[in-house]
Amino acid sequence: MKTHNHLRALFLLCLLGAPLQLQAATLDGFIGIRWGTSIEEARKIALADRQRVLEKQENGVVSTLSLRRGSYLGKPAAWWHLCFINNKFCHGFVDFQLYRNQRPLHQLREVRKMLAAQFGEPILDLDSHPNSDPSWEECFAVKPVFKCDWKPTTSGPNPEATTVRVFMHGSKMEEACIRVVYGNDALSEEREKIERALKSGAVIPASLEDAQAKEAAVKEAFKKLHDAIKAGDGKLALEMLSKESLGQMTDEQKAHWCRLPHGRDDAPAVVSVSLKTKTAGVYYTLKDSRGAVNHHFDLFLMEDGQWKLHFTRVRDCPPDDLAKAFWLPPDTAPFIEGGEDWSKIDAVPTGDPNWSVQATSDSVFLYIRFTHATDLPIPGSPETTNDPRELNLIYTPGVSVGSPNVREGIRFSVGEVIGARTVKTKNQFFVSYSLSFRRRGDESHSENVNNSGGLLRILGRWIDIRIPREVLTNIPLKPLRFWVTPKAPATTLEYTVKEPPRILPPRRRPAVATVNLPANPAPPAPDPLEPAKQAMRDLAARIIGGDPKAFDELHDAAKKLYQGINYAREKERLITNGALMRAAYDLLGEQAGKGNAKAFEALKRSLDLRPLSGIAPDALGIAAALGHAEALQMLLHHDQHKILKTSAVFALQAPAKKNNAQAIAFLLAILDNPSDRALWYGASQGLIAAKDDPKVKAALEKYEKAQQNARGLPR
Repeated sequence: MKTHNHLRALFLLCLLGAPLQLQAATLDGFIGIRWGTSIEEARKIALADRQRVLEKQENGVVSTLSLRRGSYLGKPAAWWHLCFINNKFCHGFVDFQLYRNQRPLHQLREVRKMLAAQFGEPILDLDSHPNSDPSWEECFAVKPVFKCDWKPTTSGPNPEATTVRVFMHGSKMEEACIRVVYGNDALSEEREKIERALKSGAVIPASLEDAQAKEAAVKEAFKKLHDAIKAGDGKLALEMLSKESLGQMTDEQKAHWCRLPHGRDDAPAVVSVSLKTKTAGVYYTLKDSRGAVNHHFDLFLMEDGQWKLHFTRVRDCPPDDLAKAFWLPPDTAPFIEGGEDWSKIDAVPTGDPNWSVQATSDSVFLYIRFTHATDLPIPGSPETTNDPRELNLIYTPGVSVGSPNVREGIRFSVGEVIGARTVKTKNQFFVSYSLSFRRRGDESHSENVNNSGGLLRILGRWIDIRIPREVLTNIPLKPLRFWVTPKAPATTLEYTVKEPPRILPPRRRPAVATVNLPANPAPPAPDPLEPAKQAMRDLAARIIGGDPKAFDELHDAAKKLYQGINYAREKERLITNGALMRAAYDLLGEQAGKGNAKAFEALKRSLDLRPLSGIAPDALGIAAALGHAEALQMLLHHDQHKILKTSAVFALQAPAKKNNAQAIAFLLAILDNPSDRALWYGASQGLIAAKDDPKVKAALEKYEKAQQNARGLPR
């Protein structure tokens, strides 16, 4: 409160023309919270005249405290966001709602004057709208540039750089606000680096100590493996390999490992360790028998509480950015978390009758699946023959992304590699697969794959390829150009990227590859509500991801949908609204059932808000069906949670259909109670799946007899 009073005094002095330049030299924090303050202390200070809405924490490193209400610079504040890195306050910002009866730039300039009174003239002052006093429509039609930056320093013996910025936030009139940002430059830059790392799939340990402990564990596993190789202990070395790697090795290959010669290699020194969420990479160098330095990269997986080697990559030169992206790609993504369901993605021909292709994308990878008419040779499998010409080589596919011109896009191909050696006067051939990439004409990466792992997998008839999206930055994914050399010419496919919500697997059909081939039967007419449904799903995805504004936006959207509705006469509107709300709440229920605390909290908040309270119980039923114990208890004890018995009955159909004993007992009690006759039908529908249970069977027969008697009564 003292800080607010101080700022009000400054504002009054500014209006009176008092000189304030002497007070523009330093900035030690924001709203009385000094840089580096912990989130616990910041919460106490910030809550003095505001209401806490959400506290978001990611891996214990990146935290955000969001609040609302209060005032600042003499204006009512809509939202406050305080941002932390490693439990240190690094920057904060406040949003002011714009007054609709005043010109927007006039309001911005008023805030600028207040800040200039405190910090002096800005070092950056962009105010470039052609009209000095544009209307609301003119503002957003021309998109004016208005941004001011001040660069005060902190006080004390070692001043640090800070920044104050004011600008208009939002791309539409309905969402526009004035945003003032205060930040400590060094701490804010540290947070930005962490956020970029999180987006790339890197692991961010809860503390520096945790990071050091994880890195030490990876180094220890690496040392144990290479010490075993150096000592010729092949049995121990095999124990250090991942299950997937072992599963793809032949008995002969395992026997070869067990016969490792003593002192085969020097134990290498680690150059660097990179950590992801589930994997870790170790980069090191080794000299070969000729004295040449080779650059190695070992990928480790965490299995059964131990780090295991998954594969090794080798180059004769230091890895460039392309190689690094492929050596240690993100190990989790929405499509992967969703089980990589290809069944709903259309397959299209490539021009070769033996090959078809599917393609989809999410925020992390571009996925390509080639399907062959017959099973592909198993990686690592040997074939013995007298004449290598008798081998039945399979010509495998290639793709050009962005442009046929390699300097403008990226090209990659899968090729079958045959490694030969002589076995008793006969030639033995080992099948492998090579994945080769080339980008911008001056960088390339290739890897030989003899097991199922990494960015290339050979599974039965399928070749699965993943390309990290960071490799495809600024490269358009439309069209993709496929070829199967040399049997068929290149085929151009029109590919539309449709990314699922961040962090979550898509609930609807992922992006589909389509091809310009002879016309097929007309597809079913598109759902006219699909764009609106997707917008609702996106809101739900933001809630699940921890966006502090998303829940209020969902509530506002629901209020607009149901504003002034006549429930008796506007049946079609009710059906449409229900479909849109279910698009959001089905996703919230599904993710709550999978353990997402943000989704479950949103469902609980919804029970206190109309019209959300009417749709939330069904979502709780979805969560309960997936095993969420608290959601189930809320429905069973509906009267304690402001849930109507009618809503509880229909919501409990989902867990009852999964043979949940408590849900079945609840619905049986409904069928046994004459006063609940109006709910009998809903209860019976939930019990049909368990009709083999004697109690359920008897209850359903009793219900059916009652219905027959009711239909036989005179009207």
